[in-house]
Amino acid sequence: MEFVVRKRNRPVVPIISLIDILAILLIFFVATSTFREKKSAMKINLPTAGSLGAPLVRDISGELAVKSEEEITFNGLPVSLADLPAQLTQFKQSQPDRKVELLADQEIPLRVMVAVWDALTGAGFRINEVPTRIQTPPSTESETNN
Repeated sequence: MEFVVRKRNRPVVPIISLIDILAILLIFFVATSTFREKKSAMKINLPTAGSLGAPLVRDISGELAVKSEEEITFNGLPVSLADLPAQLTQFKQSQPDRKVELLADQEIPLRVMVAVWDALTGAGFRINEVPTRIQTPPSTESETNN
């Protein structure tokens, strides 16, 4: 008895047409994709470390220091966050040519800073013209030794 061994035909995958499909998909995705630009929500000019010791603007007569929501001082006098817009408006009306410098602690919550910025803009100060200095807490010896 003779057995006939048949050779199996291998399946053929048409690679040429697959390459064409992949090229068309690549062109489609490149043509329809959008490229995003980085957009910033706010422009904040922070000072460099060398400029923290000297005042940023010479003709400043108002100094707004914010350490926390409860510790806000304007020209050395304590003021609450609710009374801040009235104080700034009164200052702007009495001395319209003078500027205000904002001294902010680095631990302030963003909502407090936004409330202070709202008070400044409500009083007529432009945020871009208000120099801002970030106050860092003094380093202790135990932190510097580690």
